[in-house]
Amino acid sequence: MDRTADSSFFEYGQWYLEREVRKGQRLDCAIPTSAPQMQSHFETRCRGKYRSWFPRGHWTIGHLSFDEFKRLMVLDVAHTRHERLVVAGVPRTLLNAAKNALASGYFEIMQPKREKHLWYYLRYTIGSLSLTGENRLVVCTLNRGEKRGSPEGAYSFYLHDGWGRALPYMVLLLQNRLSYEPVEVFCAVDG
Repeated sequence: MDRTADSSFFEYGQWYLEREVRKGQRLDCAIPTSAPQMQSHFETRCRGKYRSWFPRGHWTIGHLSFDEFKRLMVLDVAHTRHERLVVAGVPRTLLNAAKNALASGYFEIMQPKREKHLWYYLRYTIGSLSLTGENRLVVCTLNRGEKRGSPEGAYSFYLHDGWGRALPYMVLLLQNRLSYEPVEVFCAVDG
């Protein structure tokens, strides 16, 4: 990863909450103004976007190479399994998820829970979106459970935030409809 700036959990938290507001989400309180407040906010209100080590982790902003981007580990949840984006026994890379999306026609048929991916897919095709600034991704080191059973070197980082933006971008790259532009990320490293 090409690191361009030091960052912090607090900066990530501000970015994330400001992005949620821009997307039309209504926050139930003001955006925290201190690191302890931010930690408390994420522990109680944003648990899915938080790992217990984030406040003490090493944070940077940087750009992923194409190899790092395609090797991001994606989430393994009921939706990704049901849609066959993640398949048991196959590494959970963004590249494999995109290949599975193409093979299943995921972007060809509108169905519930696909709307966000389709919306981003269309925004990329008209050139109105790039994975930088307010649309950057958030990646982090894999936890023990994610590392266990993973082929050595199969993954660059875990895709912590940005699945909705990353999958359509990878699909369009595979379709040769876009050329890879380095993806900007917040990167959190444990320890």
